[in-house]
Amino acid sequence: MNDTPDDSNSPDDIDAGEPIQELLDLEEEPQGDLLGRVVRGIERRVFAADAIDFTWSGLGEFLRELWNTVAGSLSGEAAPPEKKDKEEESDR
Repeated sequence: MNDTPDDSNSPDDIDAGEPIQELLDLEEEPQGDLLGRVVRGIERRVFAADAIDFTWSGLGEFLRELWNTVAGSLSGEAAPPEKKDKEEESDR
């Protein structure tokens, strides 16, 4: 067995011959609005991805705030830290 690649089968060296006439006759021109349809399809997918990303981010932030609120109320904190700082400054 020879481990060196065989260059005689590279795609550039293969003679494909003449095109098959039946397949050549099937060729159709793309519709005029093809580019617009492709762009709209891409924009729809990007919008859907952004909407899902925003939804999950918003849900994550909501759950984080809910957790902080519940944890704060169970630990005995009466107000979130930013409100306590403002209250301490007003007492001075």
